[in-house]
Amino acid sequence: MDQSLVVYYTHDLLVNDFGQYSCVIKTKTGNEASTLVNFYARPIFNTSIQIDIHEKSGASLDAYEYERTVYYSNVTLHCFILAWPIANVVWKKNGNVIIDDDLKYNIAETNRSLTITDFLTSDNGTYACEAENSFPLQRGEKPTTFQLSLEFTVFVEETAPLQSSKAWMLLIPGFLVLAGFLITAICYGVFWKKCHKMNFVKLCGHRYNRAEVASTSSELQLEDFEEQTTEFNEDGGSQQALVGKDEEEALDMRLQTPINV
Repeated sequence: MDQSLVVYYTHDLLVNDFGQYSCVIKTKTGNEASTLVNFYARPIFNTSIQIDIHEKSGASLDAYEYERTVYYSNVTLHCFILAWPIANVVWKKNGNVIIDDDLKYNIAETNRSLTITDFLTSDNGTYACEAENSFPLQRGEKPTTFQLSLEFTVFVEETAPLQSSKAWMLLIPGFLVLAGFLITAICYGVFWKKCHKMNFVKLCGHRYNRAEVASTSSELQLEDFEEQTTEFNEDGGSQQALVGKDEEEALDMRLQTPINV
């Protein structure tokens, strides 16, 4: 095996340079040997976001961000964190772990984003993505755990107007119900008005007796249901005869009073 020393020099490492490298040495006879080289990195923020960072301890970093939203909007929070080994990311709300239920919360991009659907005032709070990884600082040492927390204070104002179309959609059923009541009331009034004009017989399908008609409307005439005709004879007497024995005859006939002179 070639005993020469191979040295690899790196430039100043950037965030994209973190990771695992392999060094492979091949001999002239075709034998080869390899070793792995890791460039470890604790969880750090992607430099593309501009936020203030302060350290609580040597192994923990915190950052804060504020975001305002509106009613019924979808809010997506991004956890721009880089680390090697790859950090384990957990999302929390007010200190409680968030479970991806595909309804209210949707966690995607290997836990790097959290979407909150139909944001309401009850969803106000502090959301945090907590990243953690560990690696040995020196060969032979136990791994050291590093943590990073990016907190988002998200809120919707109590007096914020309903600006989303979804909010207006929630009012549509109420308008439809109100319109249905109005249409029903109008149709009901027209229907019963026709019933009065048709004397409650043919259209409404109900035959009223004399007492019911008299008590229902003073405009209804008794001859609509039981018409009578009075014929006067030469002696001045009168005789009543029932005319219109069925309902249709009662509708068509009118009171006739012929007088014989």
